[in-house]
Amino acid sequence: MVNQTSDPDSVLDLYVQFSNVMVRRNPAMVLDLIQEIEIKSDISELNKNAYVNFLKATYWNRSDLDSAAYFYGLAEQQFKALDKHFRAIDAMQQRARIKSRNNEYIEAESIYYTLLEYLDDQQFDDRIQQSVYNELTDLYIRVGAIEIALERYNQMLELGPKTPDSECNLRLKISNAYKRNLELDKATEELEKCIGKDNVRNDLMASIYRSLADLEKIGGDQQQRLLYSLEASELVSPNSGVYYGTQLFLAESFFENGMYEKTDSVIAILDAFNPRRVQLPARISFLILKAKQNIQSKDYENALKITDEGLALGKRIPQAILNVELQRLKAEALRLKGDYEEAYSILSSLADHERMIEKTGRIQMEEMGRVRYQMKAKNLELEAVNAQLSLVRFRTFTIIFLIIALGGFLVYRYRVIAELKEERTRTKIANDLHDEVSATLTGITYFAEAVKQDLESEKKSHFINLIAESAGDAKEKITDIVWSITPENDNWELLLAKCRRYASDLLESKGINYVLDIDKAIDGKLDMNMRQHIWMIYKELITNAVRHAQSSTVKVTIKQQGNSLYLSVSDDGIGFDIENKSGGNGLTNIKRRADKLKASFSLQSSVGKGTSCNLNIPLN
Repeated sequence: MVNQTSDPDSVLDLYVQFSNVMVRRNPAMVLDLIQEIEIKSDISELNKNAYVNFLKATYWNRSDLDSAAYFYGLAEQQFKALDKHFRAIDAMQQRARIKSRNNEYIEAESIYYTLLEYLDDQQFDDRIQQSVYNELTDLYIRVGAIEIALERYNQMLELGPKTPDSECNLRLKISNAYKRNLELDKATEELEKCIGKDNVRNDLMASIYRSLADLEKIGGDQQQRLLYSLEASELVSPNSGVYYGTQLFLAESFFENGMYEKTDSVIAILDAFNPRRVQLPARISFLILKAKQNIQSKDYENALKITDEGLALGKRIPQAILNVELQRLKAEALRLKGDYEEAYSILSSLADHERMIEKTGRIQMEEMGRVRYQMKAKNLELEAVNAQLSLVRFRTFTIIFLIIALGGFLVYRYRVIAELKEERTRTKIANDLHDEVSATLTGITYFAEAVKQDLESEKKSHFINLIAESAGDAKEKITDIVWSITPENDNWELLLAKCRRYASDLLESKGINYVLDIDKAIDGKLDMNMRQHIWMIYKELITNAVRHAQSSTVKVTIKQQGNSLYLSVSDDGIGFDIENKSGGNGLTNIKRRADKLKASFSLQSSVGKGTSCNLNIPLN
């Protein structure tokens, strides 16, 4: 097929399609395709590099997510430069998926929003936009931001799905979101809207009946659960991808309703399946059911063999809940067999294991809660920015209408200024969130992953403490960002009061004597950027005095001197040799912010004689 295609771009697109297939079967083949592209002479270097980077990302997508994200990012920029928008969109979407798989949820969300804006700009097909909205909403479901997910799903529903299949698939997702939120009546109501609807695929309708059965299981109505399970089983054929899971649902329903002979008949069908075709969680769930059936029929020896088989499989996946259930069943079989000592031993170790699972789960829930909070906060910020942008656009169009007689030049200039202002506002918010919070969240993710590993308790406690400290640091950074971008805080009195409160609270908590000489008011304009830089410099100086100086007394001065603001923090601590110590990132950040304020900065310190940092900041 490649040899029959003369158009270079068509050939390159065929390489991409072929690599998507071969990366699962023979990954080395993707490297061969990369070499073939690199030696081609009938395409430009930029075009060649774009496709090479895309294939490199495809190759690494299954083994090294960071490398894959890097190469997708390169390919995205190169495809945009080539105006190959479809390929650029594909690269962006793949990068967002990688961030989600890597538990970098905030970055994934940001990429999805950027992608949606890009789709709007390029006026792409609604189906692609729908796909991106689906993935973004699935991301919200994954982190438990159910309210945001439901809002997005309902927006998609209002757009009007194209087919009964797409509508019912969407209602199934909405139902699952309500189920996660324990709103069972609403979850059932969404699914019932698809019952009896024509032209819906059998496997999708089977999934709907299975979801209804699961809702009845949660609600405790086992008979209705069985009826829904029977409906689902009649809709699927043995060749269907949902056949195994549907039959397992049916067998579990038979068992819970005491219909043990029918349970055995379905178990025989499931036993005939090739295990390689069944995902491990479903396979383990099946072994749990078999163990229960054997215990019920008093075949304790076989039940023990089945639980051991399930526990061996459970080591390959982090399904702690399934493993706990298998351990309970094994202990139950041993007890009924008369082996009370071993049964007691399993139950005793299981209690410790459950406590560890509960503790780990609680930590994960807390971290997910923080991520959800940040996502909600970011959505609120985006809504506020969009509202602000809408207002700016409205004013822009009004002014354009009034001054259009003045000529196209004035109109053009005004629009450029307005758009730059909008871009700066959005870029500032995005950069602040990324610079201040992203690294902390990444650290939390790594520490949480470390806790999941089989470490000694002392190491786990260390990582849990690191998670708590990082979470507090992230919360403080988010609070500072929100405070810094709120226009109502552009007020000297509020800033100076915040400075007094911060210094007194921190120094008193550490038992350090202090003297505060801070004016209550300053003449001159205070804008958002100036306020943020002064606050971040001030925090760094106070923090350095508390953490590193080992001082007994700290003096803080903030006073107006003519057309300048004088800011000084001095201590009587251990000091340091300025010539032999760089001062670290904190001092570098202070100097960088001082330069942006066009302020003079001086530092005096020597070993054993304390430290004094002084700034003179010009007032506008």
